[in-house]
Amino acid sequence: MTINLLPWRQQRLRSREIRLSLALLFIGIIAVTILWYWHVQLSNKTKYYAQLHRQLLNQFNALKTSENFVNLDGQLAAVSKHISLIKAVTADQKQFWHEWSLLQDKIPKQFLLNEVRWNPTELQLQGNTTDLKIFASTVKALETCPQFSAINLQNLTVVQKTNLIHFTLIIFYKA
Repeated sequence: MTINLLPWRQQRLRSREIRLSLALLFIGIIAVTILWYWHVQLSNKTKYYAQLHRQLLNQFNALKTSENFVNLDGQLAAVSKHISLIKAVTADQKQFWHEWSLLQDKIPKQFLLNEVRWNPTELQLQGNTTDLKIFASTVKALETCPQFSAINLQNLTVVQKTNLIHFTLIIFYKA
């Protein structure tokens, strides 16, 4: 039988573990909330563009049946411009979701992504992880992906108190 002469150290260690667990839970809840909010905003924009697309198609069809084609050339060009803009935005959204589904298979569960920024030429991932080896193997796996031309590690910081590794990756797509 052993006697613990320093129970206050165990209590302090346990309270630190509890605080770290609560902090990680809070960060996870914030990340899920941000992703949910982003999804809601994206779905609202998609609904808006779909409604605008239907309205423009109705106007376009009305213009086709009209007999005043000479007077309506300017309006027809504007409607065509809006339709092409909507098609471009829709194509960009489809490309993002396709690229995101491919990328999710490569990102391990130990990564906590705080921010994801996407445009047709690059993807920026910002987040935290606890294991540097897993981070390095993930970056190597991403470098071997055929759809990426380069990966730039912009920021890699180890937070001493929590042993979390904060990172920022910029992934460039092939043209």
